[in-house]
Amino acid sequence: MLRIERVKGAVPVLAVAALLMIGGAPAVLAHQCVSVEILRAPDVANPGDLIETESSASNCGDPARGFVLSWVLVSETGDRILLKKTVARIAPGGTIAGLNRLLLPRRLRPGIYDLTYFGEAPSGFTDTDTVRIVIRPRQGGGRGH
Repeated sequence: MLRIERVKGAVPVLAVAALLMIGGAPAVLAHQCVSVEILRAPDVANPGDLIETESSASNCGDPARGFVLSWVLVSETGDRILLKKTVARIAPGGTIAGLNRLLLPRRLRPGIYDLTYFGEAPSGFTDTDTVRIVIRPRQGGGRGH
């Protein structure tokens, strides 16, 4: 499995830089309470496929334990398709990891998409991890097959 492109993101950089410049580093670090990572994902799939990914999510110290974890497919034009959304309980300082089964829509258009894993802490801090996935045209029969 080859990953074409990988992007890791978090809170907007300008906001963090501004807080650091005014001496707010402890405040910034206190709110960075979720970290997500895609450990494995397919690089090619077809519309209607049930794909399997492996991922992890960590609670970097938030005393609240309910974290919203979402999988979103983003097209080249910016259209977003929510594939899965769940609330996970993660102990402070803990990490969860596991397999995820994501059903791709049957009417998904072929093209290059970003498969993005979002984590949101109760504080509102978010972290993302993204891989590219190519959706190929479904081969074989059309209607009636």
